[in-house]
Amino acid sequence: MKKVALMHADDRPYGAWKYVLLLLLISSVVLIPYGWLVLQSFTNPEGFFTLENWTFMTQETMIRHGVSLPVATKPMLNSLKFATLMALCVVPVTVCAAYPLSRTDFIGRKLLARLLIIMDAFPQVALLTSFIILLSKMHLTNKLIGVIFLKVAMYLPGSIWLMKGFFDHINWDIEWAAIVDGASRFKTFLRVIVPAAKPGIAVILVNSFLSGWGEYILISIFMRGNATTMSNFISSMLDAEDGKYLVPAGILAAACIAYIVPVIIIFIFAQKTLLEVRQGGSKQ
Repeated sequence: MKKVALMHADDRPYGAWKYVLLLLLISSVVLIPYGWLVLQSFTNPEGFFTLENWTFMTQETMIRHGVSLPVATKPMLNSLKFATLMALCVVPVTVCAAYPLSRTDFIGRKLLARLLIIMDAFPQVALLTSFIILLSKMHLTNKLIGVIFLKVAMYLPGSIWLMKGFFDHINWDIEWAAIVDGASRFKTFLRVIVPAAKPGIAVILVNSFLSGWGEYILISIFMRGNATTMSNFISSMLDAEDGKYLVPAGILAAACIAYIVPVIIIFIFAQKTLLEVRQGGSKQ
């Protein structure tokens, strides 16, 4: 069994409490709003504990006379479907595209690498007109698969460039050793390189899922009246003109907490793999 060396009180750096206090002070900018959300989600207007704010998960939420939001289960499942499909599309394309960009020398390689950086920096809003024309030509207007197609296309340049960095820092020796032992390039890639790049693939998987989970602009523009995700569900609780709440603050806070919880769960399960990554893409 591996022994873990514990730091005794005498061995701790002198004055460390100052840095801890500073860290807590800086973190309070983030922690206070989240604390307010949690408090509001379980508190009624009189300040007493209640679970009534969470009724939006089981019944429709009235926002105006005659206008109500659907049960939150459907938007939650739509967000989950969108984010999962996006991640499943991004990861295999990214891995297969980044490997030759990292390991092979071909005409236009440097130009392609520069174009990936430029495309990653290009704002989505500037391409909305071309997106509308593209989806119309492909008959994917107001369809979830069409929005996923756009989101994946916008996300791929950055993910390919990031994945290339992970492949760049995998030792060539293990690849050549597998080839010398008789393994084909495909088998070497599948059995040697991909396992070695596991932390990088996990980063791409989690980031692409979270990007899809938090998508708002493309869905609100291209999926009107057809599918509601949690981001649209929450925005519908606000008045578009003056930004005032259309529902009690407790219900809005509870909806925000419900939107955040899946992200926390994903990080809890993925943190071990994610924390194995260091700058440059190699494993600790």
